[in-house]
Amino acid sequence: QSPYASAMAETARGFCAGAFAALNCLGAQADANAIALRTAVLLTWNRLNEAAVTARNGIAIDTLLPEVRQCLAGAALDARMTWLARSLYESIVAESPDDFDARLRLAKCHLLAGTPAAAESIARAIADDGRCSADAQEVLGRSLLAQQKHAQSETAFRRALELSPGRADTLTGLGMALWATSRYDESLAATRAAFDLERAGHSRSTTFKVLGDDLAFLERDVEARSVYDA
Repeated sequence: QSPYASAMAETARGFCAGAFAALNCLGAQADANAIALRTAVLLTWNRLNEAAVTARNGIAIDTLLPEVRQCLAGAALDARMTWLARSLYESIVAESPDDFDARLRLAKCHLLAGTPAAAESIARAIADDGRCSADAQEVLGRSLLAQQKHAQSETAFRRALELSPGRADTLTGLGMALWATSRYDESLAATRAAFDLERAGHSRSTTFKVLGDDLAFLERDVEARSVYDA
């Protein structure tokens, strides 16, 4: 197994020390791919400042092996280093237009970067190409919500739930779209369903705050406090 493959496997497992050990095997032969993988490891390790310096100074994207490019792009997106993730996914999509996962991740980059119209365009193109997945519909819903296209956003979220019921993030997005049109009871039902799913899975995101804040807005303070304290 090559040091590249070993490093990517260790990074995927979150074993950053093992990934560095594999890359150190390259010694003086370290090239752009090794530098890119070191950056991916630093991102996974949450050493963002070091990763940013390396990425800005030492990575020629077009010279990277496809699998290395994918590894670094995923790490950059997970770390919300959107400028790097977007550049990488744009390069991947340019070479492989049928890579729907890369196209969807590129749309997510645009959402994080505050360019929801671009995310909407990509998500719609994915659907037009016959890949109407729940993930694509959720990205479409969030991009429309960010542009205050609330009715269209609701439709996209509901379509995502038809394709894959019981998605907490999608239910939260639906709740936000409904809230924006003053359909408070429906909104609370969707957000509470997301909250219950997260509690059942022993996870905690921002849904509890969304639900608590909405209840407090409606002056349902006892219910709001029970959510904040859960």
